Amino acid sequence: MSEKMRVRIPAGMFLVSSAALMYEISLSRLLAIELWNHYAFLIISGALLGYGAAGAFRLSSSRRIPPLLPVLCFSLLLIPLFLLSSHLPFDPALMALDPRHGVWLLLIFLLLAFPFFLAGLTLNLLLEAYTEHAHFLYASDLIGAACGCAGFFLTAPWLTEIEGLGIPALLAACSSLCLASGKKQNILALATLLTLFCGSFWLGKLELRISDYKNLPHALRYPGSKLLETQRDASVRIDWLETPLARFAPGLSLEFRGSLPDQLGLTLDADGLTGVAPLVPDSLGSYLRHLPEWVLYFKQSPPENVLVLKTLGGQQALAAVEAGTSSVLVQTPYQLLTERLAEDSRFPQIEFRATEARSLLAEDCPEPCQKPEQNFDRILVAIESSAPVGSTGMDPLKTDQLMSLEGMQSLLNRLAPGGWLAVHRFLLPPPRGEMRLLATVITAMRRQGWKPDQRLGVFRTLSTLMVLVSREAWTPKESSRFREFCLSRGFAPVYYPDMPETERNSVIQLQEPVYALGVRELLADPPAFHSRTPFDLQPVTDDRPYFELFLDWNRLDDIRKSLGGKWEGLVEAGLLVPLLFAAVSLSALLLIGIPILPHLRRMENTISVLLYFAGIGLAFMLVEIALLEKLTPFLGQPVYSFALVLSGLLTASGLGSFLSSRFSRTGIRFYFLLLLFGLFFCFRNLPDLLRELSGEEWIIRLLWAWLVVSASGLLMGIPFPAGLKHFAVFGKHTEERRIRVAMAWCANACASVAGAAGAVWIAQLAGQSILFLLGALAYGTAWLTLEIRGG
Repeated sequence: MSEKMRVRIPAGMFLVSSAALMYEISLSRLLAIELWNHYAFLIISGALLGYGAAGAFRLSSSRRIPPLLPVLCFSLLLIPLFLLSSHLPFDPALMALDPRHGVWLLLIFLLLAFPFFLAGLTLNLLLEAYTEHAHFLYASDLIGAACGCAGFFLTAPWLTEIEGLGIPALLAACSSLCLASGKKQNILALATLLTLFCGSFWLGKLELRISDYKNLPHALRYPGSKLLETQRDASVRIDWLETPLARFAPGLSLEFRGSLPDQLGLTLDADGLTGVAPLVPDSLGSYLRHLPEWVLYFKQSPPENVLVLKTLGGQQALAAVEAGTSSVLVQTPYQLLTERLAEDSRFPQIEFRATEARSLLAEDCPEPCQKPEQNFDRILVAIESSAPVGSTGMDPLKTDQLMSLEGMQSLLNRLAPGGWLAVHRFLLPPPRGEMRLLATVITAMRRQGWKPDQRLGVFRTLSTLMVLVSREAWTPKESSRFREFCLSRGFAPVYYPDMPETERNSVIQLQEPVYALGVRELLADPPAFHSRTPFDLQPVTDDRPYFELFLDWNRLDDIRKSLGGKWEGLVEAGLLVPLLFAAVSLSALLLIGIPILPHLRRMENTISVLLYFAGIGLAFMLVEIALLEKLTPFLGQPVYSFALVLSGLLTASGLGSFLSSRFSRTGIRFYFLLLLFGLFFCFRNLPDLLRELSGEEWIIRLLWAWLVVSASGLLMGIPFPAGLKHFAVFGKHTEERRIRVAMAWCANACASVAGAAGAVWIAQLAGQSILFLLGALAYGTAWLTLEIRGG
């Protein structure tokens, strides 16, 4: 290392990158609690927009700026900007009705992106000043970001959400100490650090402003409600409350005249209010026999073992105990919740497991399961996993591997002889999710070689739909038992084998028996059903597991008519992602693209530079989103995959960047070819590999995921510094070097910003694996550009 760059410079870059990445992951949790957890790609786009805008700013301003200035602003403005954004009058439910709320969302997006602009400006200034050490600085940048990710997981369980923002602010202040030069700058940096340190003790008193559309603030405003306890870790916030609204018994028969046991309220990330009855003998009772789930036990011998999936409160486990079940395995999505339920349970036959549902199915007995003792007499997919679709348009971003065709086959494969599967779901007109569920179940049974018309039963309550599947064909006795259960509870039979036509609109009558007609058409002629409906209700697959995405681009007008002529319904059906892609791309064009236009004539090989760095930026983002989407169900929680993909890619990319300084032109060619081969391998084989490994212990899955991410990142870290080197940045005089570095930075960031939202849209249209292939195509185009025009 030359004397021009002392150790404090890469240390400062390390710290500011660590602060920026910690802030980025913190935003994913903050927005999950404030709004919803489907904003990860917007956070990534916002970060890249800020970094790219910093490059555009440097193109427009040649004024000398000390690196201390932007990093000090980052540390001082980070928390105020977040608090300001959370108090803007944004209403997600009104976005489709009032364009002003789209503007508010854009403003929030820009406010949250501004700290990334400051971090990017700091990094840009350091790269300009020490371009000869670009490989070392780039490695410090990426490895620092990875350490910021680790810092988030270490601190998240011990701090409130607002307190968590104080850590990146303090890290940025420490960075300012490293980058300060001269007595005045050192005093200013030290004063800022001390001020932030003292102020951090008051952050715990600041309240996070949670959307009024989430259940927690709504419940706490109800008379007699109070918050009892809040638990949190890096993946979830759990609030326990006492409230009269905690009465959870979905689909409870109106024939039940008694009272429910006392229940505590439970919310996850401030939403999804569920009533939790204590798992004690006093919580048993006749009300359990009037729930739709009781069809699994009605007039049958007690089952040996029951599997309950995606439960939150454990009520379905109480029904199994009421029925005399010997062993009940309950899957919950969060470790904190599992520990709390297991600690409070007084039933030794109930076992709790915190893992992803598909992983649990494969964990005890990898498919195809050859151990009869490891299969289940009853499997229930709880209703907490299928809350009604909201009007924010974010539900089409949800992925549900259990409700894919492959997931449904996994459930059917784990049924013991004489076993039954039940899937409980809320009703929401017009029928979409309910009909897709039925289409998925029927198609999965056909793939198993089963005759669905002989093994399927469906009934409605006032608010829910229950789908029942048996491993063996129904006998007349079982049809009679099913009919007796429905009529005795006041439920409306929709379908069962040999059901008479007179019953298809009985008990709970509809203007038209849409569910009964839909089931019969799906059994008799599925293509005719799908050609008739205006929505896309085809079963989803593991590669395209967006169960709530119903938008059919060929039938937009038909969908609008089915929703009463309201175009805003298209947003709920799945139009929001392309609209966000357009808005994000426009923001990138205005803040990054247009500012660089006046400078295009000031250097040679302009088109080649733009094409190369835009290509590798787009490719990097396509692969990053593909890994994020694939690894989320594999690891079980969005925050785990988000953190692993970001930190793993950045760490490995930093190492690749550092190593690339020693590569010759021939070496660069070899690693480009290796990268293209690796991405093609991911396109063809990664889904099967993850499926094979899904039954391993979580730590083993984590290590495999880290290996996949690191191998990809190591190769993807090479193209950026290699491009700077081979487009002759180092040999230019100071002004032209500044322009070329900023131009490369802008082109890379602009393509990355659009690529984050665009990748999600592509995944919805064509599947997640195609992103690897498109990433390889973009890298290949950049490589050809380097070969043809690189200096």
